[in-house]
Amino acid sequence: AVGNAPKRAYHTSVLFQRELLVFGGVFPNPDPQPDSCSNELYIFNTDTNSWYQPIVTGDIPSPRSGHSLLLYDEKKAIIFGGWDAPKCFDDVYLLDLVLMEYSRPEVNGQKPTARSWHSSSLLEGGRLLIHGGFDGASNKVLGDSFIFDIDKLTWIKVIARPEISPRVGHVMFLKEGTSKEEEILVFGGGDNAGSFFSDLLKIQIVPE
Repeated sequence: AVGNAPKRAYHTSVLFQRELLVFGGVFPNPDPQPDSCSNELYIFNTDTNSWYQPIVTGDIPSPRSGHSLLLYDEKKAIIFGGWDAPKCFDDVYLLDLVLMEYSRPEVNGQKPTARSWHSSSLLEGGRLLIHGGFDGASNKVLGDSFIFDIDKLTWIKVIARPEISPRVGHVMFLKEGTSKEEEILVFGGGDNAGSFFSDLLKIQIVPE
């Protein structure tokens, strides 16, 4: 590959029109400085096999890692939460991938507490589902679930059935099908006690 590939860990990435977008994460500093979080956006073009940094405008997110990044509406992305020691975030950012412009909307409803290392999935109708994560303020692993309606910019708290134990670093996907009930798959994760999970859960989401 040509161009300057970033040194990153704990970043997020999505594929958009044959390009890999990489946002945020942690990059190394020379010793003895601690590693730092980034808010940079890098793009890898799979046709030209090259890296580049786009010019971005708008309300650019602060540096972070352990956040979530998902595509929606075919040409937009949504970022939620994350961590830049010693602080976790509860903010939402939208990125127009055509204009390369960030915005930070005012949100309504019962929003989640600040967190990082949560799992997320995009549901039908432009809704973002998040579960769990790490609350840096209380040093607790979380087990709650929320849905963010992107069009209405509104959060609601929801309940997973069956219940998911508190966890971080897990993955969550919407199982596509013809059923009227949305079924979500949750796998793995860990907790503050040092436990690692191997369970694969099939859950449904209901209002609190």
